[in-house]
Amino acid sequence: MSGAVQSIIRWVPESKGGRRLVPGDAAYSTVARFEDDERWPHEAWSLVVRVQRTYRDGRVTLAKVEFLVDQAPERLLGAGSRFELLEGTRRVAKGVVLSTSATVPEDLSEFEAELIG
Repeated sequence: MSGAVQSIIRWVPESKGGRRLVPGDAAYSTVARFEDDERWPHEAWSLVVRVQRTYRDGRVTLAKVEFLVDQAPERLLGAGSRFELLEGTRRVAKGVVLSTSATVPEDLSEFEAELIG
């Protein structure tokens, strides 16, 4: 697997077509669509998500993410990269990769959560 990076992920509520439960301690893997991936949907990559901290009633998480396979294009996990997590055709979350120098707050305001997507 590739090197893990920190991301903030906002999970879509079940009432809007998302997951009923946000992944907990166990690793979660699913297909990701990256905004900057011009090869989508001809090439698709899966991410492994490991939740580290939850915010906003658990609908926003700080997580380590990495590609499931080593052959994935690492450039897609650069700081500021935006992605969606998909289960089939259903979008279950949106996320952004943080820079290595980012200071992660103990809590997120609604405004900060909205910036994720």
